[in-house]
Amino acid sequence: MVGRTSVLQNRTKGTRAFYFALFCRHKLETGPKACSAIQTKRAADMAKEQLWWGFDFTCDQSVEAILAAFKTASPWPWQLGDSDIYGFYVKCRPNENAEVRVYERRQFWTWRPADGDGFYAELVSDPANRTEIDQEFRRLLQVINSKKIAET
Repeated sequence: MVGRTSVLQNRTKGTRAFYFALFCRHKLETGPKACSAIQTKRAADMAKEQLWWGFDFTCDQSVEAILAAFKTASPWPWQLGDSDIYGFYVKCRPNENAEVRVYERRQFWTWRPADGDGFYAELVSDPANRTEIDQEFRRLLQVINSKKIAET
């Protein structure tokens, strides 16, 4: 059995080396700046110095109901996002240097019952707009009757 294990390990190492070589070749051919126009614009729009913070909270509403409430109560352009990792979520860009996303924990593909329920909000802003973004989002949490709000 020892021989079989070492053969499998060598085969795995060989496979890794092969895929690593393909990756390196791809990087050489495409260059370090190879990305979509959307990624380029987003990177250019976002300031270099960003602040990241978040909130954990509970709410009796669905993602769709939160989206509707946010659209009604906020001047920000809210929309529904869809991700293989996070499921459906609510997102917006209040300005060119800020983003807000709200995820339902149960929709995370890694979610387990022991992880608990509720929502997680992720906020990103440049330092100049942080206070305004934070205050407006806290107001929106009150609009949807959020409970157990904790800044993360």
